[in-house]
Amino acid sequence: MFFITSSYFGMAFMVALLASSRGRSGLGWFCLAFLASPIGAGLLLLTRPNLKADAAALREIADSKVCPRCAETVRSAAFVCRFCGHEFDMSQGDGRYRTPPAESPYIEDISLPF
Repeated sequence: MFFITSSYFGMAFMVALLASSRGRSGLGWFCLAFLASPIGAGLLLLTRPNLKADAAALREIADSKVCPRCAETVRSAAFVCRFCGHEFDMSQGDGRYRTPPAESPYIEDISLPF
């Protein structure tokens, strides 16, 4: 009886680990697996989209711009398109490129007492 209970608990815990690695709530999926069925909850979890992969894809899209000459997607910090060699005019300020500040806010002029 102990073996059956511990294996049921272990499978529910494995569903929770799988859920948390896919960007889902581990505790919520553990409760669902423990109350319903670890095998059913695991199969249900595998049919759900991977939220971590989707978030990474959205970050990559947000950090990119489209080349006006070849219409390929390049990083927003690029000065030159890697596909066609088009040079981006950073003085136009397309809203994607941020110039570094003249002075760093982290370095202060510290006068030493000696």
